[in-house]
Amino acid sequence: MEFRAMALGLLGGVAIALCGCSTFRGKEAKVVPIVPAESRYAELEGEDAASWSGSWWESFGDPELSALIEEGLRSNLDLRASAARIERASALVRQSGGRLFPSVDLTARDNYEWDDTPSAPDGRDREETTALGVLLSWELDLWGRLRSDRKSSKAQMEATVDDWRDARLLISAAISESYFEAKELKRQLEVVHEQIEINESLLKLTSLRFGQGQSSIVDVLQQQEQLDETKARVPTLEASIGSIEYALDVLLGRSPGAKPHSFGAELATAPVIPDAGAPSSLPLSQKSPVETAEENEKRSPVSPYRDRQYMIFWFAMFLVGFTFMQYFSTVPLYYNQMLGLNEDHIGLMLASNGFLIFLLEMPIVHSLEKGKLEDLKIVIGGTFLLMLSFLILNIAPWISVAILGLVLMTFGEMLGFPFSNSYALDRSRRGNQGAYMAMYSMSFSFAHILGPNAGLQMSERFGFEFTWYVMGGICLVACIILLFIERRHSS
Repeated sequence: MEFRAMALGLLGGVAIALCGCSTFRGKEAKVVPIVPAESRYAELEGEDAASWSGSWWESFGDPELSALIEEGLRSNLDLRASAARIERASALVRQSGGRLFPSVDLTARDNYEWDDTPSAPDGRDREETTALGVLLSWELDLWGRLRSDRKSSKAQMEATVDDWRDARLLISAAISESYFEAKELKRQLEVVHEQIEINESLLKLTSLRFGQGQSSIVDVLQQQEQLDETKARVPTLEASIGSIEYALDVLLGRSPGAKPHSFGAELATAPVIPDAGAPSSLPLSQKSPVETAEENEKRSPVSPYRDRQYMIFWFAMFLVGFTFMQYFSTVPLYYNQMLGLNEDHIGLMLASNGFLIFLLEMPIVHSLEKGKLEDLKIVIGGTFLLMLSFLILNIAPWISVAILGLVLMTFGEMLGFPFSNSYALDRSRRGNQGAYMAMYSMSFSFAHILGPNAGLQMSERFGFEFTWYVMGGICLVACIILLFIERRHSS
């Protein structure tokens, strides 16, 4: 009973630890058909590319606009802040890269002290102390933390540069918009002043006609009303122009209203609009947007119960979990009865499993991810090692054999569980990842419920040798099922 209680406690701890045995691989981007572009949309090459500096506003041929935008890019406070953030991000990249190399700290000190006891020819004793210290430190990047930190810093710097470019584009576009809007309002103001002159002339003519009896007083009053209405538009336009120029001053980094704007209402000649073609010139199959497979999956998520291949994989993982649970229920009993180990020794052996996982799992998973191996192939390899860990126990009841079996089980755990978790996540579709991962967790829950009791009952009735052969056979069946899924998936 004591061993069963201890085994159940260890089993619960392992079940909790398994929650962290997972790795995630981002799904590879789906191949999207490329729509061939016509020759007129090709990128600039040769002299055209060298002559284009990225100053899109120069295409308007307006020197006043170009001068305002260049002043804004030099003086705008938001753009200056973005440039300062780029310098900070660049410094962080250099700092994170420096951590990969050894650091040396050198200290030197030279000290002189005099006392008041005259025993030397100069009347004072002098004591000289010289010290030199060198401190060499180097943090070994075994797990890739420093390299990942450096990559993160570089990505952050690139994002900061893109933010600066976006800010530069937004500011230049805002200056251009304010510039042309101010010109438009000034032109409207000129038209209103011209209309006022015309209305004043018409009012004089109407008054003369009224004096000669050729028109009525109603005509005079109507013309006066039109003149007053036209004059009333002047203050509104002037206020709008002042507001636009104030906004333009802010974009230029000036104090609003400190310097009047001298540009008039004349517009430069607009650039020629390029011939962009018509949608009808594209093939019919390329008119509609290309829908990727991920969008289709998001529209129609499938229940994991209807995913036949996933349910077969689920059963295989239940078999793997069923055998794995024996190492925390039946195997400790085997250590005690067949090898004569006490509770302390058994606990030490099982603790070595967690220590090996802590020490080696992340480097192994990281290297396998770089190797671009398929998840199922790695899971098959881990299940095969788990099978060997049971079969090897039937060689002889030796402690060395038991340790070798525990090591094989540990490596099988490190290979099988993280990548089976990753396969389950990749198999899921957008909108129902939770259902797939819940089913995956249920396979180990059922194994946790059925495995320990079945293993203990089997060892009590038929002996440990028979039990290990059965567990090895169950692992072999799981390997065959996973191999069948892998072949079907590849085909």
